[in-house]
Amino acid sequence: MTEAEMIEWISNADIEALLYRWRFEAYGSPWFTSAVGDHYSATIAKRREEVGPDAWANASKAVGWDR
Repeated sequence: MTEAEMIEWISNADIEALLYRWRFEAYGSPWFTSAVGDHYSATIAKRREEVGPDAWANASKAVGWDR
């Protein structure tokens, strides 16, 4: 996947998909480095603010800690 495709995926992902990748991708993943990582961080912060704490907590519980 190219950086442009990764950025597009991030822009279109729902909160659970973002949280899942955030929680389970390996350390140093290209999803969290360079311009892609900057976009990921900004997008997940924006979504967290948009949905509010209750929806954020529910999404986090839905993702869980087990793959």
